[in-house]
Amino acid sequence: MPRSKVKLAFIENKKARKSSFMKRKECLKNKLKELCTLCGIEACAIIYSSYEPGLEVWPEDNTAFQNVLNAFLTKLPMERNKFMSNQDSYMKERISKAEGQIKKQIVTTRDFVKANLMSDCLSVATTRTEGSCGL
Repeated sequence: MPRSKVKLAFIENKKARKSSFMKRKECLKNKLKELCTLCGIEACAIIYSSYEPGLEVWPEDNTAFQNVLNAFLTKLPMERNKFMSNQDSYMKERISKAEGQIKKQIVTTRDFVKANLMSDCLSVATTRTEGSCGL
């Protein structure tokens, strides 16, 4: 049974917001740990928070974190940015995808209207003796 879609909105209550952040932070770290274990990848996370001073890194082993970070930083910027995403690039991607779907739907609708019009003309033409569709 699929989960219902979560409505993303700013949490007004400060205590609830902090509690939600703490829970989601732990879930994020657990997911990273699972990815590393199951897929055999190296990953790290840097988490900034207004609730705690400084920053938090995962994995907590400093050498493992440094290895992943150095491997990332030694890549060329073009290769580094290839799979990176931020809110701006994500929204542009979603907009272009939606525009493509709209164009595809316009073509489908146009073809459907043409087919219906042709069907109407042919049905009228068979009932009339002149053979015109009466448009």
